[in-house]
Amino acid sequence: MSIEATILNRINDRLLACRESASQVVAALKDVGVEAVPFGSTLRGDVHTDSDLDILVLDCDGVPRGVVMEIAERASSVAVDVLFAEDVKPEVLNLIEQEIRRGDQIC
Repeated sequence: MSIEATILNRINDRLLACRESASQVVAALKDVGVEAVPFGSTLRGDVHTDSDLDILVLDCDGVPRGVVMEIAERASSVAVDVLFAEDVKPEVLNLIEQEIRRGDQIC
């Protein structure tokens, strides 16, 4: 197998792992009343071999942040970055929300 084919296989494997993890994280958080969505390279489908999973928490419903982050980390097979919508600058949040609306929802 060529180096290019090997790299493409690894990227494809990483995309599948990120998308599976996204579904698992969103479901695990939903089980405790937390509304969250994936965004970033996983949503766009342009992951790299070392890409992580980006999750935007829209509503914690009173669940402590530390618990939200722990649930996300336990549910994911890849590294996960959790952002809380209330901490994101409005102009950045607007860009993320546009990306989510454009993206192929996977969860």
